[in-house]
Amino acid sequence: NYAVINEQWDALFILQFSAYLYFLESYFRTSRGWFAVAAGLVVCAGGPFEPYVFALLTLVYLPARMLLLDTRDDARPLLPTLLAFAVLGALGAMLMAVVQVPNILFLLDSPRVSGDHAKFSTLAEKLLSLNSARTIGAEFAGLFGKDLLGTANAYRGYQNWFEGPGFYVGMLMLVCAPQLLSPSATRRERWGLVAGVVLLAAYFVWPAVRHAVYGFGHTGFRISTLWVSAGIVLAGVAGLRRACLSGVWRPGVAIAAAAIGCALAGAVWLSPGPIAKGYLCLVLAFAGMYLGLLWIQAGKRPGPALATVLCVMVAAELLLAAAPAFVDRRTVDTDGVAANGRRYDDGTAEAVALARAHGGEDEFYRIEKTFNSVFLNDALVQGYHGTKSYFFHGKSITRFVDSLRLPRRHPRANYISTMTSRPAILDLLGVRYILSRDMKPAKDKANRLVGSAGEQEGQERTIRA
Repeated sequence: NYAVINEQWDALFILQFSAYLYFLESYFRTSRGWFAVAAGLVVCAGGPFEPYVFALLTLVYLPARMLLLDTRDDARPLLPTLLAFAVLGALGAMLMAVVQVPNILFLLDSPRVSGDHAKFSTLAEKLLSLNSARTIGAEFAGLFGKDLLGTANAYRGYQNWFEGPGFYVGMLMLVCAPQLLSPSATRRERWGLVAGVVLLAAYFVWPAVRHAVYGFGHTGFRISTLWVSAGIVLAGVAGLRRACLSGVWRPGVAIAAAAIGCALAGAVWLSPGPIAKGYLCLVLAFAGMYLGLLWIQAGKRPGPALATVLCVMVAAELLLAAAPAFVDRRTVDTDGVAANGRRYDDGTAEAVALARAHGGEDEFYRIEKTFNSVFLNDALVQGYHGTKSYFFHGKSITRFVDSLRLPRRHPRANYISTMTSRPAILDLLGVRYILSRDMKPAKDKANRLVGSAGEQEGQERTIRA
């Protein structure tokens, strides 16, 4: 997952994606029913959005399979096989219903889908708009790894490092893909590459293509990057296979060099910030080595020795390309320091322990802070029941907060801010203890000082009840 798409939020999907395509192809080749049942299980093994995503994927994949791939080895004709696959796949999905149906109901209840925070109101705008030059530049950079635009907190691409476009699958795939245009290539291979380039261009300039993957409910790239990455792998492996069967076509190597140079130039020209020069050197070094190896093999069929060299080079490239994201990512270190300079080990744990010792363990109550140790999920990390949250909330929670005009750090479905700025409703929310770095809560006559705990750089973490 890390080496192929340089990480994304939906990390499980790459496993589902691979397994689903394997079971789909296996069923078309063998007509063994358990492959279709397994495909249905895979589709419903993840989140509630996967049934839609895989249905859309199938609608795209089947026409491409019929037009571009050799289907003579299929066990039965397409339509009867597809109908049986759908029925047996539905059976597999039903076996996961006990897990998936609650997830789907929760998704449909979310204000992201059916409430005030749903993005469907901007659907027409998305369908008619085009990507900005900055976004297109980030997409060009994504072909070579999003680390080209910085790593983690230094990322200067689209939204943030995890949301940004990352299609990187190794430079060898980009170098080999133009071999499908050689005179010895089949008609399907040529048309397959042309169709892929057209679809990639549409993805780059038209945001509706990627928005459709998420049902027009999200503006990030996320799962859609995996579709592009898989297409690049398919084109690259097919091009390498063509070179092995018919010999390396030197004009194809020149086309690859020109295309890589133009894409890098586009990334540098359109990118929103400076390019990471060290990573750029890594990309140029491996691209140059692959191009050189194939250039000297012109007219020859790559043998086992070259195949071994290429395998070693690809492994080294993927490991070196992934290293910056591991080494340079500035999140929370082992000493509790976060990228924004805040700390989890700031005395909050001791203050929470003091509150629990004072209040007993048999009753339910909430503890809240007038400060953030790191983020809205402090309560989850530090082990107390709080009022602020970063989660996929349902409509009931967000509408409750909005109807009471409670503070919202962001007007989004997944952000619920701390309620300590509205002390009048703390009893309603079951807040018994407030943690503070100063004596401001003590000015409220309803509060009294319980004790103090934890010190760091002269700042006290005090508890008021």
